[in-house]
Amino acid sequence: MNRKYVVFAAALTAVSVAHADPLIVELNQKVQYLEDQNRELRGTVEELTHAYRSLNQKFETFSSDVEMRLSTQTQQTAPLAQGPQNLGAAPHGTRPSILQEPMAAAKPQINPKDAYENARSLLERGDYPQAGTKFSEFISEYPQDDHIPSANYWLGVSHLVQGHYDQAASTFANVYKAYPSSEKAPHALLKMAKALSALGRKPDACTTLNEFHSKFSGKLESQYQQEWNTIGCQ
Repeated sequence: MNRKYVVFAAALTAVSVAHADPLIVELNQKVQYLEDQNRELRGTVEELTHAYRSLNQKFETFSSDVEMRLSTQTQQTAPLAQGPQNLGAAPHGTRPSILQEPMAAAKPQINPKDAYENARSLLERGDYPQAGTKFSEFISEYPQDDHIPSANYWLGVSHLVQGHYDQAASTFANVYKAYPSSEKAPHALLKMAKALSALGRKPDACTTLNEFHSKFSGKLESQYQQEWNTIGCQ
């Protein structure tokens, strides 16, 4: 009886293995396929990484070359911008030479958007004096442009970061008074409070923050609280 049971169990095991083999084979094939796909993906990633590094290196080389060319061009054209000197006065009764009275070079035309973005770019690069100059020129040349409120605000920022607190406070006050509905108005009040505080005018700074809270409650709340605590308003 035991022998028959052993034979039956062996036969049953053989049947189970026979039925399991196709499934195992199929799973092995799928695993192999996934491994092949993984290797291909890794190869693709490595190729893309290499291409990115190559393009990045080419871009850096191109940028350096452009900067060098611009620097060289500026050095070469600087003496020409000064115009001829010591040519002497024209003799009496004669017409002056054109070389003696050079005409001012025509100012290159630039649209308002480009002028504004140029000033913003200078500010973002940390060239605050030049950025302030460009924002002032923009405000003077395009007084009706839609960017005027923002240009005035960034002009104030350029003064603030340079420590020109009087000019900064005045500029921010102008933004708030002249453009109270602009998106820069609440920002201008906060920056104005900062400038006034730097001038030692704490009461005026706190009054400015109270004005902000009255007009723009709920806006820029974290910045408002930070300025309030930093200045020490009560």
